[in-house]
Amino acid sequence: MEIRDAVPEHAHAACEVMRRSICELCSADHLNDPVILGRWLANKTPEIVVSWIVQPGNSVLVAVESGTILAVGFSNRRGRDHAELCHSRRKVLTDQSCNIGRP
Repeated sequence: MEIRDAVPEHAHAACEVMRRSICELCSADHLNDPVILGRWLANKTPEIVVSWIVQPGNSVLVAVESGTILAVGFSNRRGRDHAELCHSRRKVLTDQSCNIGRP
C-alpha cells in the first residue's frame, strides 16, 4: 500500500470511498437517518473533493493499493492539529495486512 498526495484525477474514486465509508461504517453516528445522512453527504461530491485537493494549504492524501484508492485523509493549515476527515473502505478495517490507523 502506498500513501500519496491526491491529485484532481483521484476525486471521483476518493469521493466514492468517503461516501461509502460514511454510509457503511458510520451508521452509529447517522443512525441511518436520511436527513442526517443527506447533510453529511451533501459536500462529498467529486467537484468539492477537487476543490479540497487544489486549495493551497490543504493536504489530501490517498492510500492506494493495486491502483485502487482504499482510504482518504484531509487536513488543512488553519491552526488545527488534527485531520478534518479520514475515511476508508471496509477492506482496510478488516484486512490484517493493512496498517492504516494503527500505531
